Amino acid sequence: MVRASGKDLVYAANLYELNSLKHIIEMILVEDRVIEFGQAVSWFVFADSMTLPLMKEYALKYIVARADEILAHESCHQLEDSLDLYREVAKAVAAKQCNSKTSGVFVCPTKYLDYSVDGLRVALNERGLDVDGCKDTLIARLNEHDNKQEVEFLD
Repeated sequence: MVRASGKDLVYAANLYELNSLKHIIEMILVEDRVIEFGQAVSWFVFADSMTLPLMKEYALKYIVARADEILAHESCHQLEDSLDLYREVAKAVAAKQCNSKTSGVFVCPTKYLDYSVDGLRVALNERGLDVDGCKDTLIARLNEHDNKQEVEFLD
């Protein structure tokens, strides 16, 4: 039910300022993985317009993971109406392409740069990961872990 009429339910919840309901619907839609190939950009634009941060993040990750096909698809024209959204997608795609290792792991080079070595070790320990190594090694280990989690989320 929610999957089939998700956007309509979000519109209604938004119209009547039922924010809790709107966010519950958003969580259900993300958990149900409603995004399909031809609708990724539409969901991204919709999520932005309805202030659905989880859906927007999910849609952006979906777009980035399949950037070559999606950005060539006719649905991509929807980004023309919003320079900010277009830039957001372009930035995310460029970051993935510039920071991909040969293993195919997406690395966000700035995510953990401000952490101290002790802070990195705490973050690694919280994830049950090895805490030994220099700062660059610790950052790479956290990025690899985060990317594995992201791939599992998308699959």
